[in-house]
Amino acid sequence: CVVKKLVAMGHKVIVFDSFVKYRFSKNRTHCVVEPEERAMDRLREVEDKIEIIKGNILDFKQFSDKLDELQPELILHLAGVPLANVAVVDANIAIDNILIGTLNMLNVIKDKKYVKRFVYTSSSMTYGNFVKIPADESHPQNPLCNYGTTKLAGEVLVRGFSNRYGFEHVVIRPSAVYGPGDTNNRVVQIFVENALRGMPLTVEGSSDSRLDFSYVEDVADGFCLALLNPNAKNETFNLTNGQGRTLQELVDIIKVHVPEVKILQAPPLPFRPLRGALDISKAKKLLGYNPKHSLELGIDKYIQHLRANGITKE
Repeated sequence: CVVKKLVAMGHKVIVFDSFVKYRFSKNRTHCVVEPEERAMDRLREVEDKIEIIKGNILDFKQFSDKLDELQPELILHLAGVPLANVAVVDANIAIDNILIGTLNMLNVIKDKKYVKRFVYTSSSMTYGNFVKIPADESHPQNPLCNYGTTKLAGEVLVRGFSNRYGFEHVVIRPSAVYGPGDTNNRVVQIFVENALRGMPLTVEGSSDSRLDFSYVEDVADGFCLALLNPNAKNETFNLTNGQGRTLQELVDIIKVHVPEVKILQAPPLPFRPLRGALDISKAKKLLGYNPKHSLELGIDKYIQHLRANGITKE
């Protein structure tokens, strides 16, 4: 979504990606890394307008050589483990792909004078349990799991390297991103696809748990602003919808489209922090960030997209 928006704005875009996904073993004791067969689908509309490189940020030489060859001025770091559950089950994956991967990138770009800005994707999970709602960027950071911990460590690395070597940085903290193109089995994808396939939805813990569900197009707009807007220089932003909605509300919205869906309950995951709305007033003021999708509108568009792409009862 970010790539498509940048292309539409006339920018030259280079995608450096390993094109893999993570899934749990059958007994959920470890994670398996495998090729992401649907990854290129997200880029199909613009693949003739961008350069696509299959690579790994853990490969220092490959990443460094490609940067010298292409000399990008702006880098948006979206690589890493996309799911907190994966990081919890396998801490080594989290450390390698979030922390070491970020450190590797920073060690490469620190001497590349053509790199002007580095945008790091962190997470609202770095806050841990929200002690104030909405949580702004100055909220205490006390993560409860490997995912939030390594994301926070990445923030510290980014700021330290930026201060030392002089390139601009931006830190982004999204929350519960959902919408077309998601293949990582986040909660909204699981709920919506299960409902459309006639399968039950399993609510882990209380249905009153709140998340700041954020539609992918809105978040992509925010990333573009963070990458390009001069006001983002050396700043940290929450990029979310700005509203805390309960899992029950999510279920009720899905039931409008799939009334017959069944709901099951399961124990809560112990590492999940108590969250809610994030304060996005800073991004609105400095960047002109303006999310346009309520949860109702976002789910409606997402369901239309999935139905159009064949996600239905078999």
